[in-house]
Formats: sequence, structure tokens, C-alpha cells
Amino acid sequence: MRLLENEIYLSDLDTVCGLDLPWQELDGKSIMISGATGMIGSTLIDVLMRRNRRMEERNAGKQPYPGCRIIALGRNEEKAKARFEEYWEDPCFSFVRCDINDRQGLTGSLDGAGRMHGDSAMTVDYVFHAASNTHPVAYANDPIGTVVTNIIGLDNLLSFASEHGCRRFLFASSNEIYGENRGDVELFDEAYCGYIDCNTMRAGYPESKRAGEALCQAYLRQKDLDVVIPRFTRSFGPTLLR
Repeated sequence: MRLLENEIYLSDLDTVCGLDLPWQELDGKSIMISGATGMIGSTLIDVLMRRNRRMEERNAGKQPYPGCRIIALGRNEEKAKARFEEYWEDPCFSFVRCDINDRQGLTGSLDGAGRMHGDSAMTVDYVFHAASNTHPVAYANDPIGTVVTNIIGLDNLLSFASEHGCRRFLFASSNEIYGENRGDVELFDEAYCGYIDCNTMRAGYPESKRAGEALCQAYLRQKDLDVVIPRFTRSFGPTLLR
């Protein structure tokens, strides 16, 4: 059974779509999501596309609903097509095959996709950077790829967002940035920084997330780019990759 045929999952999507949030801020806007086939990225796409279709149904016979446009980024088109089969031909969904760690290739792919939609270049209102190795086995087996995506890939997307008038950029960080409790407090706040031994194989993940947050702050100050940083903690669900 495909995930979008599962009544429990669809019910969860409807619950999220029904939350009292300023959804109207997304009407007619474009949202670019890196790590689109990952656990968090794919769920976000399902939520947004679900709301698009619910609003289309609600507005049937009335003024057409200006749904939000999803620009899904990934390296594997075959994998993306299998995951997003239900949206592949939807005008509000587009997949761009690219490597976010390759700045020139990334810009070329995005602008090329923009021209396919009749624009001189890609326009993006919001960016959600969710691409990253997050499982300890993944970032232990591919420490270079982990660090590069969390810093170089992030810089490439921040630069693109800054140069293309992005309204807001979201960097998916992690509770790992807090490190180990130094034993000086029982509870700590968002400003707390614990100990991280940088000379271990797994250190590339928390250290690169810390560096990524610092890079976001640099773009905020130097480029006036609106950046927000949620720190995801022990996330799991039906879209968890196996």
C-alpha cells in the first residue's frame, strides 16, 4: 500500500491542514525544499499538496485557488518520482534534480527549471533546507558528505535565496548542537553549548550543524536574509526512511 492510500496517514495530514495557522501567507507562493524525499521534507510536501487540493475542492465553481508551488530538490529523480507519483503531473509540484553542493550546477538547474515555467529565472519565496544525513550510521559512514551538505550545501542555498529575493529561509538544525551536558546545569536553554569532541567520526554532524547555524547568522547580519532555525529532536514517523 502506498503511503497516500493509508487512511491513518491521510487523517494525520488533514489534522495538520486544519491547524489554526496563517496558511494564507502561502497562497500563491513558491516553497523550495531540499532533502525532498527525506522524512521531514516528504511529509511537508504531503501536507502542502494535501492543503492545495482541499482548497481547490472548497473553491470549486468559485475563483480559482492560487495554490502554493512546491519545488522539490533531490539527486535521484527515479526515487522522487516513485515517492511523489501522485503529484508528478500537478502544476503546483515540480522536481529539480541537482546536487546542492555544486553551486554552479544548482543555480543552472534551478534557473533552467524556472525558464521551463515561463520565468526568466527561478523565483522562490521560501526555502526549507532539510537535506542532511541524520542517522548516526549514515553520518559515520559518510562523514565528508554530512559536513559538506550541512555547510557547503547550506551556503549555496543561502546564496541563492539571498540573490533571488527569498522572503524567509529555514535551516533544519538539530538538538545535537547542544553537545554533552557539562554537568554545570540540570536543565539548559537554547543558548547552552555543551561539550563536543571534534576528533570522533560522528562529530561531523553536530559540528557542521553548529557551523551551519553560524553561517545562517552571518547571512542574517550581512545579507539581511530572514533566517529561522528549528532544532529538530528525536523525529520519527511513517515517512522515516528504512
